[in-house]
Amino acid sequence: MLKIYSEEILPLIISDKDWYIEHKYDGSDVLKFEIPDTHASYKYIAEEVRITDGSNRYVIKKIDEHGGYVNVECDIDLDDWRKQFWKEFRTINSTLLQVIEKIRPEGWNIQGADKIKKRATIESSEGKGLENVVALDVLKKASEVYEVVFNFNVISKMLIVINPSEYEASGDYLTDELNLKSVGFTGNSSEFVTRLYAYGKKDSNGNPVTFSAVNGGKEYIDNNQYSDRIISAGWTDERYNSPQSLLEAARKKLDGLSYPVRSYECDVRNFDENMYMYKVVTLIDRKRKKRTEHRVVAFKEYPEAHYYDVLTLSAVPPKIEASMRAIKAEISEKAFEAQRASTDAVLDAMKVITGQNGGHVRIVLKEGVPEEIRIEHSDGTCTVAEAAGLSRGTGGGYFFLAESGRVELTAENGFKKSVQLPDSFTGRDVHISLNCAAVMNAGSAKMLQSISNSWTYDKGSTVLSVESNCRMYDIEAGKQTEPDAVILEYIVMGR
Repeated sequence: MLKIYSEEILPLIISDKDWYIEHKYDGSDVLKFEIPDTHASYKYIAEEVRITDGSNRYVIKKIDEHGGYVNVECDIDLDDWRKQFWKEFRTINSTLLQVIEKIRPEGWNIQGADKIKKRATIESSEGKGLENVVALDVLKKASEVYEVVFNFNVISKMLIVINPSEYEASGDYLTDELNLKSVGFTGNSSEFVTRLYAYGKKDSNGNPVTFSAVNGGKEYIDNNQYSDRIISAGWTDERYNSPQSLLEAARKKLDGLSYPVRSYECDVRNFDENMYMYKVVTLIDRKRKKRTEHRVVAFKEYPEAHYYDVLTLSAVPPKIEASMRAIKAEISEKAFEAQRASTDAVLDAMKVITGQNGGHVRIVLKEGVPEEIRIEHSDGTCTVAEAAGLSRGTGGGYFFLAESGRVELTAENGFKKSVQLPDSFTGRDVHISLNCAAVMNAGSAKMLQSISNSWTYDKGSTVLSVESNCRMYDIEAGKQTEPDAVILEYIVMGR
């Protein structure tokens, strides 16, 4: 739940699907949410007001009001890292930990910096320090120089240093038929290069360092991982004064340039909450017949509604530098928006009933027997339903019965299962939403070939029967198989 720091900490009650955290590759997480301008808490929403999700603290930076709704964007509260000012800042041949200790705000702790053994110089150009900077500016430069990212936990005052390249393949597989709701693709080869000429620091005569002495006399290197065409480019970085270090840096740079910048934006069923930034997964792209390891480079996380989580995956992670080529996945969500609309409507109706959006439900008893159900809304209106049937209330609309849950289907039960609904559904017309939450597998990698789910309902006995027909292909064994289990989620609305 979100909370507002006002004169006291106040709850900000909004739908679970109307707020999320946008995790970015450089660690600059952003909290975003939407509320109607009639919301009881809207009067507290203003620039620089602090918000917490319980795990971190944010500051409202952008407010966009339109059409009766307000979109709010909040950055991590990094005021501590903006207090101290340096007219000039420079370090020479220092470790990352030494740099951070010079700028660390009082009360903050550092985690992971001691693992970075590289020594480097923080400066704007050779012999010249950074000018007119605060601690946060220094961290941004350090991120580029030491090739790390920083995560901030403001509540615990912890700066976490992360080296994304240390994340190894997790062994998890993602496919649009297994655990993804939607996959979008973006490809860009505008900066594609297969041959790189590299030059380092210049000597007193203006001649730059090259790696020809350690590279068979050649001032260039080739990388034909994607294409055997020769496409040349030059690169100069005066931080390098050794041929060997320049060669190693050039190889690393060309490894990224010699492959198109590709990214996939994936709607992932993240019920197990096992997705996170920088995780390396194997993405199976059936359309392009590709099976490639990708890293999570952006993550739109719905902390209380992981069904809506969105990952951006890339085989070539973004470079950690000010002028880096940003990987953008401008994918339209129209294709799956209609699919979600029905489920969203059902969930919203359930929240009205349970009072999650404000107000509460009261059962009125007469001589110990339920006589009516009253939904007393936060706006002062009230919807009344007789216990023995349905009736239109003063707040408008009909009262709906609701039931939801999950069932696990396995080979032992023939991938079939029955659910007994409450007696209150007897004889009622129902609307049923059935979705596949997960396909579970263990052992060798398996690719989903097809899945179809169905249900039948007997309103006399109030028994809901669900069934899944799932076929998979064992990639390593080279044969058709079946999953260990299929997990289906159901929502039943009665009226």
